[in-house]
Amino acid sequence: MLLPLLQPHTDPKLLLSAIDCLWNAVVGSASNTARLVERDGILQLLDCLEATSFAPRAQLLSALADLLADTRAAAQCQEWHGKKRQCAVQLLLELWHEEEARLGMATGGAQLRSTQRPLTTGCAPELASLNQTLQMTNEEEEEALDELAGGHHDPLAADAEANAAALAGGLPLTTLMQLTMAGRFHGLGTAASAVLESFVMRSKVYAVLAALNFEASLPLTTEESMLMTAAKRYVAFVAAEEWQNVQEELQGDGVRPITPDAATLATHLSVNTEEAAKVLQQQTIMGESITQGLAKGEVAMLSRVRVLRDGPMGQVVKSKGRSMFRARIEAKAKVGDMVAKSKVGYRGPLPTTEEYADATLLKLEGSIRGTKDEDDNEPPPAVLPPVAFELKHVPQALTALTAASGMDPARMNPYLASRGIGLLSTGKAAKQVAALTLTMDGGSPGLGVHALEHSESKPIKREDLRELCLDYIKDGPHA
Repeated sequence: MLLPLLQPHTDPKLLLSAIDCLWNAVVGSASNTARLVERDGILQLLDCLEATSFAPRAQLLSALADLLADTRAAAQCQEWHGKKRQCAVQLLLELWHEEEARLGMATGGAQLRSTQRPLTTGCAPELASLNQTLQMTNEEEEEALDELAGGHHDPLAADAEANAAALAGGLPLTTLMQLTMAGRFHGLGTAASAVLESFVMRSKVYAVLAALNFEASLPLTTEESMLMTAAKRYVAFVAAEEWQNVQEELQGDGVRPITPDAATLATHLSVNTEEAAKVLQQQTIMGESITQGLAKGEVAMLSRVRVLRDGPMGQVVKSKGRSMFRARIEAKAKVGDMVAKSKVGYRGPLPTTEEYADATLLKLEGSIRGTKDEDDNEPPPAVLPPVAFELKHVPQALTALTAASGMDPARMNPYLASRGIGLLSTGKAAKQVAALTLTMDGGSPGLGVHALEHSESKPIKREDLRELCLDYIKDGPHA
């Protein structure tokens, strides 16, 4: 009998009676609750809540809060999807937002506006100020009437007065007016809703959300998540509002509480403010994601508009040829970079050939002993045994001498062969077994053939190695 009456188009008084009767008959009775769930009664109640007028909403929310204490009813509630493909939690958050708009406390973005009064401080003063700027004063209205009438009484004067009166009423910009025009507050101001208009319906919405454990069966949008963050702390926010009322009442009456009471009041106000600040911080982080999402949406929309305007190939980047001016600039930059990285040769007094040879032998001796030379700030001991040089040390000495004096490295291999040494500058043995030399016999030139020594371990005296170094650089270090 009752389920057919639970329809949005049912007369509000009859609908209120049916809801009240169902509430009293089902809640507390497990068998009746089971029968209601079997007949999809929870789904029908949510359908009615989504589309009904303002008056029955409070009664529906109260009945649902008690019915959802049953796990079967709560499970069926999570299965509901409305006309907008929204779940039950999303519908409740929408009702929460509409209730804030009805009370003039809509925040416009589901974000708290105050940490001291998180439930009652909204954007109503801002909207009222904006609405006031769009209204005409009496003097402006009279001037507009005079201009429209042209200073004469004509038949258009009545229409001009009507237009001016409409302008004087201002442009309603509040969310309440928008929702009223959309039919969300149908029945507001009637006798059936007079008792409920002074009642805050958010407490009933919170009761149903709590019965569902604040769990939605569909993903919430960022704005819905922001509103859910505040809705979860509704009880704490109500306590914060009451403690703020106590403080303002004491200040208004000029009453100063005793020290323990003042400390208790200050503690509660501080804790509540910190709690609201945490919620506001969470909402701010969520709001940043909304801003980023809008920016990405604008970029995508702009790209779509450009494709529609220029065609699919309009987004292809066309390469341009390099101008001669750009080529000259790049060439100059490369030359400057080469000059900056080049090494400038030393200019000044140069070592003698003897100094080159002695320094090379000292460095080679230190390398053989495994000690550092004087350039490494660790001089060897004063008395050291002489180093036994071998033939393999000749290419090492000449290589170091070539690098120090700046000579051409290509001279080294021919010079080694001319002195009968069968080793290359790399230290490897030469493939040839003999070498030809130019000789002068009695003033006439001739060719001589001599064998090359390939034994790396053949001893060589220090004086002979020094003589080789001197002979190698006899034409100067830059020969």
